[in-house]
Amino acid sequence: SPPADTQAPSLSFSPSTITVGSEETANSSLIATDNVGVVTLETSCTNEGSFSNDVFTAPAVTEDITVTCTATASDAAGNQGTATLTANITPPDTEAPSLSFDPSVLTVNSGGTGQATLTVTDNVTNPIVPELILVSCTDGEFDIDSSTYTAPVIVQDITVTCTAIAEDQAGNQGTADLTVTVIAP
Repeated sequence: SPPADTQAPSLSFSPSTITVGSEETANSSLIATDNVGVVTLETSCTNEGSFSNDVFTAPAVTEDITVTCTATASDAAGNQGTATLTANITPPDTEAPSLSFDPSVLTVNSGGTGQATLTVTDNVTNPIVPELILVSCTDGEFDIDSSTYTAPVIVQDITVTCTAIAEDQAGNQGTADLTVTVIAP
């Protein structure tokens, strides 16, 4: 008679550690082998995560959590092997970028220029992609690259508002205003 099967199945996740956003999915291959043959293969996950057909599905979260999925394989002789997948879950980004002009108030002569530095920060995406930052003014122009406001030529004093809008990768938008008093000659 053949010798008794005493070798447990071998299991592995590849990769064995993943980072996933809230309610998103990620792939990890579960490989199970045995010297005779795997009869059963089951997975279970903590914290409401799930794993099926090499796809991990994250639960909805509002703060960072870790989910552990354990795979167990059995062969016909009752030998068992296990493997563990660790999934770090991050909450969705709902925080808008923070914008500010320094200074936030300028006085400029008709047709002249003034300097104001626009600072943009975000809790997740730093730096914000320049193409996702727009500045529009009620009159005149603001150039982001040179941090320069150029006033229109006027015949009487006006007040101009320049509004900067930045969008992060999650689509959250933040704004900041620059107020410019333009003085006529």
